[in-house]
Amino acid sequence: MKRIFTCLVGLLLTISAAAQPLCLSPEELKTHQRLLDKAFAPETKLFPDIRARQMQIGGIFALSPEERRFRLAPQKFEADFKKHLRSIQSLKETRLAFSIQLYLHPDGRPAHFSCRPSEAKPSAEQEKEVQAALCLWLKTYRYPFVANQPYRVMVYARTSPESEPPAHKQNLITTLEQLRQTSRPDTVKRITLVLEELTEVPEELYRFTNVEVVSLAGNKLTQIPEALFALPRLKRLDLTGNRLTENSFTIPPGSGLTFLNLQYNQLTRVPASVANCRHLTSLWLGHNKLVEVNTDVLRKLKRLEDLNLYSAGLNQLPAGIGKLKRLQILDLYYNNLRELPAAICRLRRLQQLAVSENKLGNLPKKLHRMRRLEKIYAHHNFLASLPERLHRSRRLQLLDIGYNAFRHVPAVVSRIKTLHELDMGHNRLTELPASLANLPNLEKCYVRGNPLPAELPVVRKLEARKTEVFH
Repeated sequence: MKRIFTCLVGLLLTISAAAQPLCLSPEELKTHQRLLDKAFAPETKLFPDIRARQMQIGGIFALSPEERRFRLAPQKFEADFKKHLRSIQSLKETRLAFSIQLYLHPDGRPAHFSCRPSEAKPSAEQEKEVQAALCLWLKTYRYPFVANQPYRVMVYARTSPESEPPAHKQNLITTLEQLRQTSRPDTVKRITLVLEELTEVPEELYRFTNVEVVSLAGNKLTQIPEALFALPRLKRLDLTGNRLTENSFTIPPGSGLTFLNLQYNQLTRVPASVANCRHLTSLWLGHNKLVEVNTDVLRKLKRLEDLNLYSAGLNQLPAGIGKLKRLQILDLYYNNLRELPAAICRLRRLQQLAVSENKLGNLPKKLHRMRRLEKIYAHHNFLASLPERLHRSRRLQLLDIGYNAFRHVPAVVSRIKTLHELDMGHNRLTELPASLANLPNLEKCYVRGNPLPAELPVVRKLEARKTEVFH
């Protein structure tokens, strides 16, 4: 009975809201705001945690296909509306910006909208023209997202003078239309065809022999032709969020790539032909389901400095990782590692070690041999101690060991004189040693979420020295 009553109330609200006109003035919106907000669901109700997950590495590719469509719909709306405004002669050479509140039926048909300038105020005549154009256009327009209930979104639209040079005349291609129509492919340095529903690499792309950066992220590619890797000036290639396996492409010898992003694909191993990228400095393999990290391939990348294995499904890391002599950044966030191989300490040039969100019970004893190590991210593990000689890492500036199992601050922490930032929040600390006040460079100290006394003498000493203490 209660459920029927709730449905009836919702239906009445929707009917009442629907009785309002399509085009609402700011005054009308203010009058009916409460009614409309009840009848049309906000983004947070459709997708409660969408913003938090989009902040993960991978951005929009951390979202489900439906959430991606929702996130990208405003861009499509702005492009469509801008195209419509350019058909109005008097607005062709104007630069305007508007915020538009849309109230939409589940199928994307606009029920109501309100439009107001968001930057420099246009003339009364221009504002009236835009309002009239929007009202007429929205009567037949369908917003590019389908929901299971009426919903509302805030979108933004900008117009720019038609005389301004388009993107593809600024050495950048962002659409298939530009790719096909450009008459000077020799001037283009960057091609970004993201979320274009591509199932194969467009043939037209191979005309751009001077292109240096290509992104084909968020498509439906299952194969990458060798010709793409053979583009003579190509340096950076982003294939994030496709359907590639280790057998989907072959990189020919002599590739000049320095950056290769293969995140959010269907890899189970490092593709063998990656070894042909002898100039590669950055390789991102996160968000795949790697059965193993075949270091026989990685060892051939003599210039590799940045290896991303974020959320790659790893249960162990091979000892061969220690042979990547030039590595400076190693990202192992969100795996299932219970230990790190001792050989990892051979990475003498490593500057950043990120092993947070694993199942580590300890860190390698000889970690101090990484003489260039500046940052350790090891929060959300099972650590209760640190290597005794960690203070010999004479460049270590950041140590993040929050959300672990520490019952006391390890003595070695007070001996890391180079430390600028220490995070031991959310452990089991019941006291802080006075020796923390002897760290001459400490700028920030996080100890929240521990069962510490309210008053601690060492905190007063640290704060007197301008160290920020969060407790």
